Amino acid sequence: MSSIKLQGDTSGELTISAPAVAGTNTLTLPASSGTLATTAGGVIGLDSSGGVARATSGLLFNADTAAANILDDYEEGTWTPTAGSESGSFTAAYTIQSGKYTKIGNMVFATFDISLTSRTLSGSLAFLYGLPFAVRNNGDLSGSFGNLILTTNPGSNFYQISIYAQNAASYCYLQGTTSNTSGLTTLPDEFWGATTRISGGVIYNTA
Repeated sequence: MSSIKLQGDTSGELTISAPAVAGTNTLTLPASSGTLATTAGGVIGLDSSGGVARATSGLLFNADTAAANILDDYEEGTWTPTAGSESGSFTAAYTIQSGKYTKIGNMVFATFDISLTSRTLSGSLAFLYGLPFAVRNNGDLSGSFGNLILTTNPGSNFYQISIYAQNAASYCYLQGTTSNTSGLTTLPDEFWGATTRISGGVIYNTA
């Protein structure tokens, strides 16, 4: 095995080794910025500003080789939740309309806070629109779960309110009970009172 040693100005050294493996790998040292190292299987980059490391093909851990296990995305951002029904988003006004999300691989963690000052009802079921990514079509109910941490001024008396992100869509059903003895069911659009506020979060799979 051949190797190259780079001696530091003060102390320590960097060793670049070439083990006896098939294939060709290339190490590129840019003049000022850009990619620090390029290999046959992808790119490992180090930005000149801030030292941000990039792996364009994703990350695998330990001895794993399965393509399905590649961690290929991390993202943070905002989204705009809107009140609505199966007929679409309502014509509405808001004092609060805030959403934040973190996406790790194909898992989305989305939180929201929404407060109405007026709305025009349509349809028959209570929905929440605007998810930052479409929900994967899981074929069952296993791809999503959520909860509300604050509910004020709902349009009627509802209990144990929860939220479910619909498969192959970018909206959520609002679910709950209409008495202290009934089971969970989809809520009618009248849940959205003229000054309803709800805050919570939902976790779901995306493609």
